[in-house]
Amino acid sequence: MEKTLELAVNLSQQLFSAASSVVSQYGEDAVNLALWVVRVNALSELMYGVGALITAVISWKIFVWAKVGVMQEDNSCEAEFGFMASCIASFIGILVSGLVVFLTFLNIWLYIAVVKPELYLAKQAIDVVLKDTKK
Repeated sequence: MEKTLELAVNLSQQLFSAASSVVSQYGEDAVNLALWVVRVNALSELMYGVGALITAVISWKIFVWAKVGVMQEDNSCEAEFGFMASCIASFIGILVSGLVVFLTFLNIWLYIAVVKPELYLAKQAIDVVLKDTKK
């Protein structure tokens, strides 16, 4: 435990000295640029969830369209086969995209990275410390 605390203090001192040297050398614009990079990266990750949500809606619309089509047709073999094929494709589409939506939208760190990128960067630094202590 003491080794972890010692390593955390050492890493935080290195992090603060590196941050202060970047600010003194490049100015505040470099820090703002880094924060915007974190925000844009988080927004791009959230776009995967939006794309998956759109895919789920389209899959559901395909299922409804096929169901309405079968109800209007007579009970021919081709209509039933098309309905079953669209049901299977829609189910797979909804399942996969729903899982992506679930995992993306429930990742609280993506929202934190958009709203408070400083906190997200601090979390990343702590993750590095914890990874180094496990070695």
